Amino acid sequence: MENCGNSCYIDSVIFAMFHDGMNESYDGILVQDLKDDKTSAVQRILRDVVVTQLRRREAVKAPDMSKLRLALNLCGWEGFAVGSGGNEDVRRLVEMGFSHQHAVLSLIANDGKVDSAISQLLSRDPGMDTEIDKSIMSKYRQQDALEFLQFFLDLLKAPRIPFSQRILKNMGGSAPAAKSSTDMKYVTDRAVLLNLVQQPKNLFATSRNAVRLEDLLRRHFYDDQIEVAGASSQSKSVLKVLKLSPFYTNDCEIDGCTYNGEASLFPNFIIPIVLLRYGYNSSASKNSCPVAFPETLDVSRYIDKDSSLPLPEYMLVLRSLVLHVGDRANEGHYVSIGRNSEIFDGAGGWVLHDDLKKPVRPLPAWKKLQDLCQERKLSLEKDTYILFYQLQHRTAAYTDEELAKQIARYERQRRLKDENICSVS
Repeated sequence: MENCGNSCYIDSVIFAMFHDGMNESYDGILVQDLKDDKTSAVQRILRDVVVTQLRRREAVKAPDMSKLRLALNLCGWEGFAVGSGGNEDVRRLVEMGFSHQHAVLSLIANDGKVDSAISQLLSRDPGMDTEIDKSIMSKYRQQDALEFLQFFLDLLKAPRIPFSQRILKNMGGSAPAAKSSTDMKYVTDRAVLLNLVQQPKNLFATSRNAVRLEDLLRRHFYDDQIEVAGASSQSKSVLKVLKLSPFYTNDCEIDGCTYNGEASLFPNFIIPIVLLRYGYNSSASKNSCPVAFPETLDVSRYIDKDSSLPLPEYMLVLRSLVLHVGDRANEGHYVSIGRNSEIFDGAGGWVLHDDLKKPVRPLPAWKKLQDLCQERKLSLEKDTYILFYQLQHRTAAYTDEELAKQIARYERQRRLKDENICSVS
């Protein structure tokens, strides 16, 4: 994908979600029925233009990415810096950026609706194929990739991740109090958000003092203590324990939530794990605490289960990640790395996407994850921001390398069999 003006945060997230045509983790949002016309326009451009070219290993040009971003603007994404006039700003951007300005004005004059006019321009009609002028690119500012991911998943009605939350009281005393009906509830979220330890400024962050992802997950699920104001010293805190349910849900515990997506369209269970390196205002300095993370991780202890059943065996398999190079979330540059599930010479590999590099690295690029980062002078431990892990049952969660070897062995046997048949005939 080509950068269309401070669009690296969009490009990197979309690449991480959709680059792998064999995994199809988020393909459900490309096909499910969306009632809103503006949201459907985003879905159509994403599916028919961006993802289609990405899966064909074709370069997604800047004009196509600009059309997607304009459609996102119509749905409420405030990614431009020309004011706060909502659709009026989008209209001015279109009038400045599209070469067929008369077509824009005539559509608005005839229809009277800005949304309808721009939707037709974004429809990729061959008779109205337009190019975005470079002047439009300077009108946008960079945004936080995490904020975009959350907006994007909400907009396209992606299913949510369910958790069971238990509160254990009197953790300052001798033993937790017996749980009551109010001590447990179910919550849902789009991702697992992990707080990082604050690194002293004079500490040189290296892999020697890197925090393990396993430790961050254990603290998030098991060791999250909540201080209770006004409580006695013996019962001043409670312990919040989370358990993950191994499936998507259509439910949402937020009042007024109108989620109507289809969880059945998402057979692969993806869990975005976010390393919170920035404050809520996205302008705080980056927390460059190094985090070491594996490509596969046993998470059986964090999976919710029926008390009468044995402990389930689940593991996380890393599929893609988004990295940020810079000191603030709305500055610097975002890149992404994805695992390519295709079998090529018996092995799978990783591919790096950087929308400022021309040409974009072609697929497949069979490199180790660490090799790609060293080659592009990226710090895997300090720059990683969002990790996309797939939850798999342990009995079916072979590593990609093992699976690749099995498939390659099968292909060799099939090829030899075909050759023998041909030689006999």
